[in-house]
Amino acid sequence: MGKHLAFALILAALVPITATGQGAAYNLIDPVVAGLLNGSSVTTNASSIASATTGVVKGVAADGTTQVILRIPASSVGQQFTVTVIDGISPSTSIVNDGGVFALGGSPASAASSLVVTSVSVTGGAEAFAIYLAPVNFSRSSSDYTLTTRSVTLQVSSSSVVTGNASVTVARPPVVLVHGLWGSAASFDTFTPLITDTIFDVNYATYDNAITGITSTTPSYSKSAAIEANSLGFAYNAPSVLAQINNFIANYRTSANVASVKADIVAHSMGGDVSRTMLLLPNYLSNPTFPTFGAGPINKLITIATPHLGTPVAALLLASNNACVRNVLAGDQDYALASITFSGQMANGAVGDLEGNGFGGSLSMALTNLNQIQTQPFKTAYIAGIATSTNLNGLSCIFCTAEVVRALCSSNPLAKDLTATKWTTIYGQSNDTIVPLDSALNNLSGQQFSGVIHTAALETLDFKGPSVLDAASNISSEVISLLNEQPTGSDFH
Repeated sequence: MGKHLAFALILAALVPITATGQGAAYNLIDPVVAGLLNGSSVTTNASSIASATTGVVKGVAADGTTQVILRIPASSVGQQFTVTVIDGISPSTSIVNDGGVFALGGSPASAASSLVVTSVSVTGGAEAFAIYLAPVNFSRSSSDYTLTTRSVTLQVSSSSVVTGNASVTVARPPVVLVHGLWGSAASFDTFTPLITDTIFDVNYATYDNAITGITSTTPSYSKSAAIEANSLGFAYNAPSVLAQINNFIANYRTSANVASVKADIVAHSMGGDVSRTMLLLPNYLSNPTFPTFGAGPINKLITIATPHLGTPVAALLLASNNACVRNVLAGDQDYALASITFSGQMANGAVGDLEGNGFGGSLSMALTNLNQIQTQPFKTAYIAGIATSTNLNGLSCIFCTAEVVRALCSSNPLAKDLTATKWTTIYGQSNDTIVPLDSALNNLSGQQFSGVIHTAALETLDFKGPSVLDAASNISSEVISLLNEQPTGSDFH
């Protein structure tokens, strides 16, 4: 008997939310899936809501933006109901932690822990409606850190008599990893424990597809057939990454059976710049094919070693006196580009977009545009790496790749600087061997990790790891902490 009861409880947790009351079911309807939005708001057309046959869900992702409609059957028109958010067994005292309810036609800013609604006439009878706004963050305290889901209850009462309860599953937003310059999804292969932690729904946005129809590049290369999109600039890659994020969220809605419009983004290096560039796209806040209540699909942005203020090594790579070093990198399909023309279009190169002194001056136009954005509809946390002499000592070698580059490109300043004592002088401040500290922190504050390099790819040039994406850096564990942290926490800006 005990086994049958346990199975019944598990099955109940997997089906859409229904709670008996007035002879019918209380349903949670995802207005995005059911097509019940008017612009960025839920429609006030009661008949349309009452007749909706799709979008029944069991809960919401905790992103402070997602909304669902609670459909309440009534015995007559004009019947009043009180909808109360219950945390455990008591009425909620925190809209931030438990979400809130507001009326059709109302503003999410008016969401409260309790709401009185009145039934109206609909086809086949009478119904009342309330909109439930998702909690701002999944984790309320450390007790939630190991949970995949939690729950709150929407208690419905009429004339002080409880007529039903709807249990709402509160889920974590999906997580999307975005790689950087010359990277791919494989860049995150050692980013444990995050990528192996089953409490997170982890996805990989990529932009390493081959570019075809190339007619010219600046600088030019003798062989450029293997150029990939990860060598192109922010504006070229942002639309593709945005579309992937939207698809991941849509898939998550189906797999988790919850309403969801936002994802948490974890971006390495240029991936952070590409993610921020999405804000400049005309369809970021208002996308009729992927509505987000006017907020856009990014919940939190966590950047790891992102050159928000550029890096001086970008300008050096594009300089004419470093052509030999550029060609050595191109031999591994790592193309330093200022611009590229292909298939009848022209795009900036990624390295050109990354030009900057790392302190905030002499920025490329792409970075200037990003740093002119005064407000953004999401919070950002910054993580920076700092290399030490241990990471650089490998450059003091004779029979090694670094020495081959120094010998082969002996007239190039970058090759001459490829030594344990000279490399860090390029930046004029602490750095992770590619990105200056101020740039990674965007001249703000954030977590700093010492003894790491920018990317594991640098180990082929005799820099010593770990990289910021290696498990040994402990940065992945810090990211998990940030995913749990409230967006109003001290680590977010």
